[in-house]
Amino acid sequence: MLVVDGQQRLTALYAVLTGRKIVTKSFDEINVRIAFHPEDQTFEVTDAAIERDAHFIPDITARWAQGGYKPTVRQFFQRLDQAGGQPLSDAAKDGLGGRLPQ
Repeated sequence: MLVVDGQQRLTALYAVLTGRKIVTKSFDEINVRIAFHPEDQTFEVTDAAIERDAHFIPDITARWAQGGYKPTVRQFFQRLDQAGGQPLSDAAKDGLGGRLPQ
């Protein structure tokens, strides 16, 4: 595979998958946080609004941590239950769970 002009994308992808900080041009170390919206299967850079939105998994890095898949999914469903005021049905969880790659 040949990668042309992808240094920033590769660095961001590496940071998200490993949880490591990256160094900016001004030599600041930052975490790259990417959120995932399972309902429409989109990715966004996490900001304050996304952090509060229960329909997003606000930081997908946790998914790749050791044993991270199941706790990430449980926390996502708990956030949705709390935001909706009532627990999600098993059918709804199954539908959304199918959109969360293992």
